[in-house]
Amino acid sequence: MNQKLLSIVLFLIVVKSVAQQDFVISAHRGNSSEAPENTLIANQLAIDAKADYVECDVRRTRDGVMVTLHDSSLNRTTNTRGYLRSFNYSQLVNVDAGYSSRFGNLYRGERIPTLRQVLNQAKGRIKVEIELKESGLADDVVALVRELNMENDVIIISFNFSELRRVKQISTIPVKYLVSFFWGSRNLRQLQSIGGEFFGPPGVVSRSRVTEAENMGIKIISYTIDSEREMRLAIQNGQYGIATNYPRRAVAVRSELERNNTTINSIPVLAFPNPISTNFKINKSYKNALVRLINRNGEELVNYGLIEEVDNFEFKVNQNSGDYLLEIITGSKREVVPVIIN
Repeated sequence: MNQKLLSIVLFLIVVKSVAQQDFVISAHRGNSSEAPENTLIANQLAIDAKADYVECDVRRTRDGVMVTLHDSSLNRTTNTRGYLRSFNYSQLVNVDAGYSSRFGNLYRGERIPTLRQVLNQAKGRIKVEIELKESGLADDVVALVRELNMENDVIIISFNFSELRRVKQISTIPVKYLVSFFWGSRNLRQLQSIGGEFFGPPGVVSRSRVTEAENMGIKIISYTIDSEREMRLAIQNGQYGIATNYPRRAVAVRSELERNNTTINSIPVLAFPNPISTNFKINKSYKNALVRLINRNGEELVNYGLIEEVDNFEFKVNQNSGDYLLEIITGSKREVVPVIIN
């Protein structure tokens, strides 16, 4: 037999399947790069950008109404000066939150929304990260989320660990513990002690830290990741997600990496070199998977249909030398495996 046909090329390619549902994008204060932060228009633009979550900051007015505003004062983002706690909600109705120092008159007339308005806008359209900016908010926020039947559609987040602990004492709503630059294993253990699900450090987190968190049942959604380079690193390091001021950019990066096949699993691919025929197997178990061979542009070359056990299936294809992708779909999960034919 021809020696060339006997030689097998083994490719060990370290890759990660970046399916859209596997990496979440949270629009920080709404789509705050395109509209005034923490406003309904910013949240709508986050929905339009196809972000997975919109993040909002919650504080109380003097008369106890929960509104979304990042700063303790109105000075930076509105046409009014003073601390929020000095105003009753009725006094905020005509306050302009169009953030004119940044957006000019483009969003003139935009208002400071209540948390109820934000949740009603989001319901059925986008999930919400609710950041507790003050102490004593946990009970009322949980009550509102329950009233609106949105327990499965929100994450309650805070730098205030006591508030998160209270959330877990009275509900099963997921929480995210926000930390500053100086954090470590102690903070992860602290979150684990209350059954917390998510951890929010600043910047891109190393692969080893992501693994440490995952081993404790914790997922990393870091903040505030705005550059394409850091977005790619966050995905490649295995983070669960990011918060960003540029959700449209993040969605584009996520889609690009999915198309270009950036992945995590080490999947050996065995291929006989051309000419005549190419046979290969996947050394990884997939059950009842839809499989097809595609080129780098996503064009279908061979459709193998539904395969009961992929690892026992020998794929046959006649193609020219080059790089191809084997697309494997199981349920809602999609993986693509590089196949190199010499």
